Amino acid sequence: MSPASRIEFQSTSTQWGWSIAWLISLAMIGLKFLPGYPIAFFILADRFFRCREEFTVQLFILATVSGMYTEAAFPFKWCDIMLIGGVLAAAAFRFSRDVTRLLLATGIFIIAVLLLAMTSDEPMTVQIRLMRYYFLIAAFTIPLLLFRCRRFDIKRLFHYIVLYSLAMSIFYFIDGFILCGDVLVPCTPTAGGTPHNSMWNDLYWAPFTTYFPRKWPAGLFIWIIGAWVIATRYRLQAKWWIIILLGAIACRTMTFLAGVIIVYLIGIAPRVRLRRYIIPGVLSLVAIYYIDSATGSFLRVASTVDQFVDVRKAIDRNDLVEVAEFGSGRMAQAIPKFLMLIEQGRVLSGFGFLHPSQSAINTNLLYENEYYHDRSADNTLEMPTVVEITQLQTILQIGVIGLLVQTSFFISLYLIVRHYRMSRLYLAAITGVSVTGLGGFIGFIFPASIWVALALAITLLGGKETESHTGTFAS
Repeated sequence: MSPASRIEFQSTSTQWGWSIAWLISLAMIGLKFLPGYPIAFFILADRFFRCREEFTVQLFILATVSGMYTEAAFPFKWCDIMLIGGVLAAAAFRFSRDVTRLLLATGIFIIAVLLLAMTSDEPMTVQIRLMRYYFLIAAFTIPLLLFRCRRFDIKRLFHYIVLYSLAMSIFYFIDGFILCGDVLVPCTPTAGGTPHNSMWNDLYWAPFTTYFPRKWPAGLFIWIIGAWVIATRYRLQAKWWIIILLGAIACRTMTFLAGVIIVYLIGIAPRVRLRRYIIPGVLSLVAIYYIDSATGSFLRVASTVDQFVDVRKAIDRNDLVEVAEFGSGRMAQAIPKFLMLIEQGRVLSGFGFLHPSQSAINTNLLYENEYYHDRSADNTLEMPTVVEITQLQTILQIGVIGLLVQTSFFISLYLIVRHYRMSRLYLAAITGVSVTGLGGFIGFIFPASIWVALALAITLLGGKETESHTGTFAS
């Protein structure tokens, strides 16, 4: 979009009311307050018939859990519904030639992952539990189906993406700095990775105190698309930037925020000269580092930078114990697993999709992790499964070959849609998701990766550069 097409973001009280009411209904479900269910489904049904664009955004928030509820709240996973629906839509309808090419590439990718998984001794019935998340990109056909026989208004869709992005930032701010707990985003793990199981009659909170919990970014994943929309479509008032900043501070997750910033920069790159922002940006980061360092690294900027300095010194000393501390202990997870991967000669194909909550058939893969601080039996004896760096996790599951296949697949999808008006949205999304994956968030291997499917769908719905834009999607 050209700079002239950027408009000031404005939303009516009715639009705010519907969005806030729906998010609160999800929070009610997360708080185990049963009236939340009928309210949520009533609003969802109303939006399906009266505003399909808002329904689409709500559907993807629901499918990614978004820190609002736990997966146990429903007898099924909404991301599975999206995956199955995407596959059925692909099989039942005849789409355009480009969509057919995307589906063909997706089919080849699925076959490749299945073949790599078959090299593992783990039963496929176990492997499919994690493997299916690799295939959620297939859900891109869901929005195409929703607007197949209905006028598509991309401006309205963008409006609701930004509206819900801002609403989630407001929820994070209120939970993080006013209610100081898990109320509006009740099922968001805080530091340590475990939700506090806040319930409507037993809330985990400390309102109006100096306890400011760090809330993990599950509810903010929509920003992987929202940041690009704001960069290309809207001018925000100062109050909205303050809300965004406060939501980010409540989150305090550097790898995720770095991914969002990169998405935003990709969005503004065509209309501004980024080099004019480099020096002020660097100076701001330096100032934030010293301020954060002096205040105990509350923002986690200083601690993030210091980790790189410490790991460099540890590498020079060849001290694996110190290296294991890098990435908030993530390397402690990775080092022994990759040593085992090398010892067993499975670097190219991986161990397969070993599920951490099930007893694997390959008991010879059990090992004691000597790099953990907590050396109790419950914490050191484990399978080579979870690593909170999604790229490394992919290698553990389907090897270096699998990582190359996965990377090539998502790049190939971009090559297919590169002539579409919104192709940079998809490019920004896969770039941002790759960066967030360094911290174990989103990546291409978790349910939240379904936001990439929405970015791909929007790209297709926006039409090609050479087509006259009519606001509809012609299949």
